[in-house]
Parts: sequence; C-alpha cells; structure tokens
Amino acid sequence: MQGFTITNHHQQHQPRVTVVRHGSKGSKGKIITVGSQWSQFLIRAGKALSIEARRVFFSEGAEVEELEVLRDGDVLYISQGESFGHTHVDTEGAQLLVQAVQKLRTNPDALRFGVAALGAILGRADYESASALEASVKAVVECMESHPRDVPIIEQCCHALVLLSQSVHGKERITSQGVHKEVIAAQRNHRGSVAVQEHALTVLRLVASTDELKTQLVDEGVVESIADAMAAHEASASVQAEACQTLWHLATGPAETRLAMGQRGAIAPVVKAVQTHPSELSVGINACGLLRTLSNGCFENKVEIARHGGVKTAVSVLESQLANHHFQEHFIGLLWTLAANDVDNKRKIIKARGVEAIVAGMKAYPDDQAVQTQACGALNSIASLDDNALRLMRECHADELVKTVVGAYSEAREIQNYGKSLLKLFDQLAMKENRPVFRVPRKPFPGFS
Repeated sequence: MQGFTITNHHQQHQPRVTVVRHGSKGSKGKIITVGSQWSQFLIRAGKALSIEARRVFFSEGAEVEELEVLRDGDVLYISQGESFGHTHVDTEGAQLLVQAVQKLRTNPDALRFGVAALGAILGRADYESASALEASVKAVVECMESHPRDVPIIEQCCHALVLLSQSVHGKERITSQGVHKEVIAAQRNHRGSVAVQEHALTVLRLVASTDELKTQLVDEGVVESIADAMAAHEASASVQAEACQTLWHLATGPAETRLAMGQRGAIAPVVKAVQTHPSELSVGINACGLLRTLSNGCFENKVEIARHGGVKTAVSVLESQLANHHFQEHFIGLLWTLAANDVDNKRKIIKARGVEAIVAGMKAYPDDQAVQTQACGALNSIASLDDNALRLMRECHADELVKTVVGAYSEAREIQNYGKSLLKLFDQLAMKENRPVFRVPRKPFPGFS
C-alpha cells in the first residue's frame, strides 16, 4: 500500500560488555550496555571507570572504531588516548620508580639501567597527576648533576628526557624546570658522544615551544653549543641533520632571534654540513629550510650565507643531484631566497652558473609543479638584475621553457605570476633589440623536452 510503513516498536537488544581501564592490573572492570552512539558509549565507559575515555581496544590490541563489531560478553580496554600497551602509572607508582632510581645514584652501573628503565616506562605512561611526571624529570636531572662526566649515564639521561618529553605533560614539565641548561652542559661535557648530541638536540627542539623560549635558548648559548656539536661530528649525517632541524626550529622565532643566530655562528656549520653531505636528503632539506628562514627579514644573514659559500654550495648540489627532484625543489628555492632584493647575490648566482643549474632542473622535471614554481620565482628574481642576466637566460632557452611552463600550469597562481612577469622582461628586451616577442600559448602543454 502506497505510503504505508511498519515501524518496529520492539527495542533492539543492546550488547552488554565489560570495560576495563587500560593499563590497570587485577581490575575486574564494569559491565555496561553498548548503546547506539559511539560518543555516548565513550561517555558511559569513562563514567564507569572514572576516566576520560578516548580509545577502545580488544584484549589482543585491535582498536575498536564502531559499535557494530561489539558482541555480548566482549571485554574492552578503555584508554585515555594512549596506544594499546602503554603503561598506566599513577602518582604512587611513578614515585616508587623515581625512588628506586634515586637509591641507585651511588652505583653508576646500576644507575644506567635504572635511568633507562625510568625513561622507557614513564615515557610511555599515562599519568594521573602532572606532579608524577615532574618528579620523574627531576630524578633524571639529579642523575645528570651527580654524574656529569659519566658518558653512559648522561646518554641514558638524555634519552630518558626525549621519551619523557613525548608524554602528555612532559614538554611543559621539562621546560618549566629549566632542563635545557643541563642538556646544553651535557653537550659541552660530552662533545664526542653521538648519542648525547642527538638526544640533546631533540630535547632542545621539543622544549623550544614558544618564541620566548626560542629567544631564551639563543641568548643562553644554544647556537654555539649546536655549532660545536656539528664541528665535532662532521662525518655524522644524523647529527648534522638533527642539528639543522633544531636550528631551523629556533629560527622560526622573532626576526631579532634570527639575526642573533646569524651573529652567533649558525650559518657556517650549516653550509659546511651540506658540503660534507651533498647527497644526504635529510641534511639538505633541513639546511635549506634553516637558511631560507634565517634570510627572512634579515639581510645580514643573506650576506653571511653567501660569504660562507652558500651560493656555490647550492649550485653544486643542484648539479650533482639532478636525479632527485627534492634537491632541485629545495635548493632552487634557496637560490630564489638569496637572490631576492640582493644585487650582490644575484651576481654571485650567475657567476656560479646558477642560472644554468636552475634551467637544468626545469628541463629534468617538467611535471613537477613545485620545481617549476621555485624555478620561475628564482629566474624572475635574478632577471631583474640587468639585461645581461636576461640574455644569459635566453641563451639557456629559459624564455622558451618559462613560456611552456606558464601555458602548462594555467591554474598555478605563483607560476602564472612569476612566469608572466619574467616573460614581460623578455618581451621588453626583445623590443629593445628589435626581436620578435613571445606570446603565452593559449592551451597547456603536457610537458617539454
């Protein structure tokens, strides 16, 4: 019958499950009904266990994401956001672990294992109280203070701080207790330890969470400490990459901080790192990011980068790493940044055959929009130097390439802006020389040879 429907007024059976607090031992849990909505189920489970329920797991670790998979009698483990297997440590449990480590301070061999256990267990823990985490951080710092020259202990302490900083409140606690001072001291006291340097760099990057803290770290000598670590481990690509990444993070602070970083010696070791590891992508990307950020609003830093060989190094990487589009994108971008509003750097790029390197990258990756965007921007900036710069580009067929790119990427705003600006410069030069001017093609090209 049209419009006739039957509504089932019998209430659908709701499965009953046992919920247990994740990480607890010996708990029998609570029985609740599943209900029909996921959000309401989490509220009921959290209320039953007196926690904020966020994630649900079966006993074997599989995560539950929908109610339809639940059946009568299922036992579910409810977490407050931590992954399955993470340890729940209450305040009392944390204090017991901390006390155990403190008792081992007179036994260096045992203390090394104790600190490692402290970081491994508490770094994966979900705390009931921030004070428990604060006590854990304090215990690690006390170990560093009581054994400042013991390399294995300091290595374990720095690693423990990395782990602790990844917990819910860890970064805030480490920052509030001024742990960065101990970390910087550890870097200086254990210059030859790769593990100390890598862990220390990670901690410093994690704790520098605000502009104020970034400035504070720079003022307290962290740039010099990092530069010293880079000098001590020139052959270690991992140390160099970690150092560049940490410096890059610090450089995202205020312009005054970026200027201070350049004055304190952040530039030379970074350029050296790229020269030593020209094919190491992690070094290259972090170094480019740092150098471009340091140049942002700081003309003095651009001068320093060029003075330490940054232009020649960037061109050298472009030439040697033509087979990798990531290197092309980032190092062409670096040349663009260095050329912007800097006449001397434009000349240095031309002298180092940077135009030829940029054009080679464009030819190698016609379908890579990121490469083409950076290339159009860089060439447009360099071209503003003088007519001779434009003639050099024309000899490299950059005019034809840019014309094709502009046609091919008709929806790419930056390519359109920088590419068309450059084509206008070519047209102006052609008119001066009574040569035919270029016209941007109406239809996009799929690529070019």
